[in-house]
Amino acid sequence: MPRYVIESDHDPAPDACLRMLGAFLQAGAHFLTNAEWGCMAGVHKAWIVVEAESDAEARLMVPPVIRNTVRLVKLNKFTPDMIRQLHTQHGLKPPS
Repeated sequence: MPRYVIESDHDPAPDACLRMLGAFLQAGAHFLTNAEWGCMAGVHKAWIVVEAESDAEARLMVPPVIRNTVRLVKLNKFTPDMIRQLHTQHGLKPPS
């Protein structure tokens, strides 16, 4: 199943940060449990990695209050053969 990273940023002001944390808390423990936060390092973002069949399904996995503002990134992995093929397609010498 495809995997997505969902990224949500918020204003660094303490009241905005606390509102975001509160929204996750009110949305349910499963949202808060699965979110990773950068706030304590000064990066006011939350990230969640989910498995979903589509962007739309992944978007439904975040609290409604931020659902329309999150950034979704469908993740992929590369095999050695894929990397070599991409190099060749772009006219570059494949790595050994």
